[in-house]
Amino acid sequence: MPHRLQKCLLFSFVVLVAGCNSHQATEQQGEKDTLSQNISSPAGQADTTHLKYNHLISNIPVPFEILNKLSNLHLAYAPGLINPLRSLSNYNKRESKSLNLGVYGADLTYIISLGEFKEFAPHVKAIKHLADELDIPLAFDDEMMSRYNINPPNKDTLQNALFNSYHEIDRSLKANDRLGMAALVVCGGWVESLYLTTRTIGQNENSGKYADLYLLVQAQRKHLQNLIGLLSDFKTEPFQNIVISLKETEELYEATGEGKLLKNEDLKKISEELAKLRAMIVTEN
Repeated sequence: MPHRLQKCLLFSFVVLVAGCNSHQATEQQGEKDTLSQNISSPAGQADTTHLKYNHLISNIPVPFEILNKLSNLHLAYAPGLINPLRSLSNYNKRESKSLNLGVYGADLTYIISLGEFKEFAPHVKAIKHLADELDIPLAFDDEMMSRYNINPPNKDTLQNALFNSYHEIDRSLKANDRLGMAALVVCGGWVESLYLTTRTIGQNENSGKYADLYLLVQAQRKHLQNLIGLLSDFKTEPFQNIVISLKETEELYEATGEGKLLKNEDLKKISEELAKLRAMIVTEN
């Protein structure tokens, strides 16, 4: 798939909750204050946060870029790793919906990457549900949903269909300031992508076909630092609890030493800390 399409496809998961319908603006003003305006400010702080966000979007590896490595290595699909769709009904707050919109987006890229097309439609419906709950109904209208019902399924076709769906969301981002929600989406997607990768590696050492996955995990150190810097600008929950956990993960990276290859014992510690954060995200209501 073209590199530009990969970027656009997964950028959509980052900005998936950026939009908000104007007819609900009054009702949701309190939530908007929490998720887009509750930034540590003096006046210039919001601009700084926007710069951090734009830098993160430009540099963080979005889920497809991470999880497509699993497809290249012909690794087995592990359904027990992804967030069960039955958990969808547990997400009542906009914060948890935003986080898990990122999680389910990463799960969907995992599903596509490993060719588990029978799982595609249910996950698209789950993402559509969250998008509708977050007031972005045009992201998955009837015409767009009909394009997912293709037979036989094709990886590139499904990815292109997702790109077209999220085009509406990209346009919404230009007109709305939902930075807090967008930050939570990218956080959820990044955590889930790295969680899936570390769990796939499991007990395997840093050699052979798993060496590329170790390099991916090692490369996340700098993106982790960017993510911490962005989320730290928001002084409410769940941002601060997430930052605390991410800093614990950062310390585990630092303990491995700069420029040194990760060992399996290092990866286990990182994976365990990620699992704690991931558990907090997917059970949050």
